[in-house]
Amino acid sequence: MLEFLNSIRGKDLDEFGEFINSPYFNKSKSIIRLFNYLKTIHPSISSEHTSAKKISLNVFSQRKTGADNIRKLLSEFMKLYERFVIQKANEVNKTRNKVIVLNYFRLNKLEKRFRKGLTELNKEMNEHIPVDFQDYETLLRFRTEMISYYYNVSNESYVKSVQDYSKTGDVFYVYVKLCVYNSILNVLDENRKSFVKNDKAYPLVQTIFKSNQKFFYNNHPEIVINYYDLMMRMNFDEKYLYQLISYYNLKKKILDNRLRFVCILPIEGYLRTKLTFENSEFSMSEAKILHNMHNELYVKTNLFKNNVIEISEGYFPHDMFIYAIINALNLGKKEWCLDFIEKNAGSVLPQLKESIYNYCTALILFFEKRNEEALNHLIRVSHKKIYIYARILQLKIYFEREDYRLAEYQLAALKKFVQRSKEVSARRKRKTELFIRYYNLLLKLVTGGNKNIKSDIDELKYKLNNHEEYFYNRIWMNEVLERLRNARVGYK
Repeated sequence: MLEFLNSIRGKDLDEFGEFINSPYFNKSKSIIRLFNYLKTIHPSISSEHTSAKKISLNVFSQRKTGADNIRKLLSEFMKLYERFVIQKANEVNKTRNKVIVLNYFRLNKLEKRFRKGLTELNKEMNEHIPVDFQDYETLLRFRTEMISYYYNVSNESYVKSVQDYSKTGDVFYVYVKLCVYNSILNVLDENRKSFVKNDKAYPLVQTIFKSNQKFFYNNHPEIVINYYDLMMRMNFDEKYLYQLISYYNLKKKILDNRLRFVCILPIEGYLRTKLTFENSEFSMSEAKILHNMHNELYVKTNLFKNNVIEISEGYFPHDMFIYAIINALNLGKKEWCLDFIEKNAGSVLPQLKESIYNYCTALILFFEKRNEEALNHLIRVSHKKIYIYARILQLKIYFEREDYRLAEYQLAALKKFVQRSKEVSARRKRKTELFIRYYNLLLKLVTGGNKNIKSDIDELKYKLNNHEEYFYNRIWMNEVLERLRNARVGYK
């Protein structure tokens, strides 16, 4: 509870204060006093602050209050906050709220208000392109209201409204299935593809899409993107890549920035997959041709500025900036990287600028095997958001230089940072922990003095490549193991 209370943002805290001070939502003066007390110590509320003694003095103005009363008060306080969160969530989807109001008018036989609302909402629905689950669900609800209304108006209108509902239902079904399939395939496991292929709905989704392709192209960009993303994942077939690129070129002028961004992701993801798993000269050259053919496959500054906002509007997200450099280096485009840094270094958050510059410069130097110069830049990376990136690159350089003692110290420091940092997301923490685990195994492999190193290399390689979760630098680790295996000697 304490962690939860301390995590409430300042703006939400102020709005929650207005919420509990409204007699409609809360009639308890004790809860208002509790809120005012907690607000004065937020965000450093401790168990001592919520002890029976403190709450008795600050809320009930007495030395001691029954424990049951205090537990009940805290419970009611939390229930009110949950209600506040629901209220906020409901306010976001204005269209859904209009449908709810429309339903109220119909059930209470407010014919004039209902017809006016129906006309206005029908126009709004026809102009709006649904892009998420809530949008499609709201559209279905709206079609239900139309069916219920036209049932008593005319048979012709009723039949048309049923047909509209049926078509919307099919679209909703396809959208949900595509989202589910792509979610299943997010786990890197070939068995997941079999699971999708064996689902009875899979061929049905394909049939509905192919039969109504023009309709989907004109009205449902999110479905088109999800469909081709799924087809590329399932079949790894170039034709779906080209179809999605063609759709993007056709629609990019009318797609909003978010949808343009969403459309580029699976295209670029497909190419990265080819580079990762098909390291042949043919696939490398093919990926380069595709990038040259469609220049917007590179991460574009303005696209991310308009879509992914970091703290204040207009700043380039640091992780996307780094990804742009890594992606271009994989394609051997060093000059593009240097130009990108020069043009866009001023577009990141001011407090991140120096660390981003030094880390990205170190990446390029590491790519050129200029490890000493890369280390000189990495020691200047100070911001916590870039810390994990920089330390991992340092660990790779130490390993390449065979500085295993320094690597052990750096690995321990990284492990401690990940364990203690509250700013690192659970997903990034997990990926870093897995890197630490396998890097540590690499260190033991080369410093253990084992005579049977070849079998140990094979065993570690098997573990590495059969681990289902994604983590940082698996490809680099595979390259190291391959070099060790070819040398057939251990390092001391």
